[in-house]
Amino acid sequence: MQLLHVVRCFEDKDVTHVNNNIDPVSDYELINTELILSDLAVVEKNIARLTKLSRAGDKKVLKELDVLQKVEEQLNDGKLLHSFSHDDEQNIEIINKYNFITIKPQFLILNVKEDELEGNSFTQAIQNRVREENFSTIILSANIEYEISKVGDDEKNDFLQAYNLEKSGLENVINLGYSILGLQTFFTSGEKETRAWTISQGSAAPVAAGKIHTDFQKGFIKAEIISFDDYINCKGSVEAKNTGKLRLEGKDYIMQEGDVAVFRYNL
Repeated sequence: MQLLHVVRCFEDKDVTHVNNNIDPVSDYELINTELILSDLAVVEKNIARLTKLSRAGDKKVLKELDVLQKVEEQLNDGKLLHSFSHDDEQNIEIINKYNFITIKPQFLILNVKEDELEGNSFTQAIQNRVREENFSTIILSANIEYEISKVGDDEKNDFLQAYNLEKSGLENVINLGYSILGLQTFFTSGEKETRAWTISQGSAAPVAAGKIHTDFQKGFIKAEIISFDDYINCKGSVEAKNTGKLRLEGKDYIMQEGDVAVFRYNL
């Protein structure tokens, strides 16, 4: 899971702001303060609970209490748990148990006017701010995205070209979100449907096969792989095979983003 902020980075007298002041850094920090307070409430409640239990001297309870007290200190300093140092495996297990909000990765959508897709003083300010936390940002115009959503595929390409865009902002958001979470997509395609499957980056072919059915992973033999671009350019697997774009890969093959796959298996 990750947190996505949509931050206003434009001036427009016809679009009101709750504070009547355009300050994306302040908006971002306000939301994170609320998230910190939410996590802090969870921590304080459980510290009180563990303090009572610790009187019995249970080592596990004492360890958990110690970790939560360090977490509390971090939050009281106004810092996100995303930057909390928790290299110890036991500490990680304890922290993950509570599903804290501020430990999750974040990225920001910076909403600008149609003629400011290269950025402005607002986007620069918020990008400088989140660089401290190593969070990513994407600049887009919600107005452009709305217009794109209303047109067909042919018109969409013309629309993107008019704004000198290769992809829509939504596509970029999805791709960045996947990247932050360490995920990627592969495809299966048959006569009736083409389907996308999500796997972790670095997954081997048998693991990908197991996403479709566990039997595919257990009895994995080979994978027929066509890259996404080759599949599109060849307009399907038949021409891809005829032109040598289809490859047979074994169990050690690491799946690449957009691979179109057919898995051979035997039980």
